[in-house]
Amino acid sequence: MTVLCLVIILCATLLSLANSESVPNLSLQSNLGSYDIAPLDKIFHRNSTNIIHIDFNAINDKLVKVQILKDQSVVLTDSVSDLADNSVYEVDLDKFGKGNYTISLITSNEKVITEQFKY
Repeated sequence: MTVLCLVIILCATLLSLANSESVPNLSLQSNLGSYDIAPLDKIFHRNSTNIIHIDFNAINDKLVKVQILKDQSVVLTDSVSDLADNSVYEVDLDKFGKGNYTISLITSNEKVITEQFKY
């Protein structure tokens, strides 16, 4: 019985991995030179649906603003300086609709971490 349960869990995990989307490419834009941050796939987490999670704990600086552009137009600007450093910020893209997105995270040192993707 235990072996059957383990086989089912393994199959479900492999099926989930096979159907998951790849993590979008991230870039760091700054006039201040290189910036030590966590591996880029640790900051933005996007499941196969419309939800994006942004892990503040993966960034060494304090985040002060989250900005989202859809097709070059600002759809969200949120001051997040009052949130804890270990917060996870969640964005539901369904309220903005399909399009080309850019998410920018601005730190207290005016460094910008940017992710671009199509939804």
